[in-house]
Amino acid sequence: MSGSGRVCGLVDCLKLDSGDSTNDERTRAYVARRTVEGKSPREVRRCLKRHIAQEIYSLLTDPKPVQGTDDLGPLRHRAGMSTQCRADHFAVSLTTISRTERAIKPNHEFAARYHDWSTGQLTETA
Repeated sequence: MSGSGRVCGLVDCLKLDSGDSTNDERTRAYVARRTVEGKSPREVRRCLKRHIAQEIYSLLTDPKPVQGTDDLGPLRHRAGMSTQCRADHFAVSLTTISRTERAIKPNHEFAARYHDWSTGQLTETA
């Protein structure tokens, strides 16, 4: 998961009440591990918040580089592939491909996979 995606998931975790659950698999695993260690639900939430704060701090102080999306459109054109072909391969909408290529609303994890796949397609056609 990218840094910004993980931060959003972590911030949602900070809103946890004792009965709430989360969709993030790593958070569920962390809570289960702390529960097995014999921590009370209150202690588990305290530990989770500390862990989240440490992750956020590390993302803020040492951000991971994000790949640009400015070369995705030209890569697709050089490979001679349609937007629909890309959308079908990744099982996403045409809008997602278009917005990612134009950096309107990029998902950087998706853009990285898209770039890697596009580069591979370009070398296969050469």
